[in-house]
Amino acid sequence: MILATEQLDTLNFDPTYTSLFFSYISSQTVPLENRLHAAIYFKNAVDKYWCPEDRDQDRAFRDDTKKYIKENLAKLLTLNPKKIGENLAAIAGTIGKEQLNTEWPAFIGVRPRSHDLG
Repeated sequence: MILATEQLDTLNFDPTYTSLFFSYISSQTVPLENRLHAAIYFKNAVDKYWCPEDRDQDRAFRDDTKKYIKENLAKLLTLNPKKIGENLAAIAGTIGKEQLNTEWPAFIGVRPRSHDLG
């Protein structure tokens, strides 16, 4: 039996696979519990591979996959119940730690300018 954390190491997230994952998480025909597990699994993958440690560089999300996630995450958040949305919102936090002000400014309506901070 493969643990979920070990399973993360076997996947290569690309835009097509990520799109399928997003569709599964949003599907009204999939039981809520399964969708929640998928959202948590995806959140953990983003946590581990968005900006991975040196030892995990070969597992890092590709640029085209990162672009797909950034372009579609807000929509995914609006299509899901709160319990799933809370886990997906953590993905925005992971991305934001590295890229919010430089590569993902469209996600927030108002962002501080560097000279406004002090």
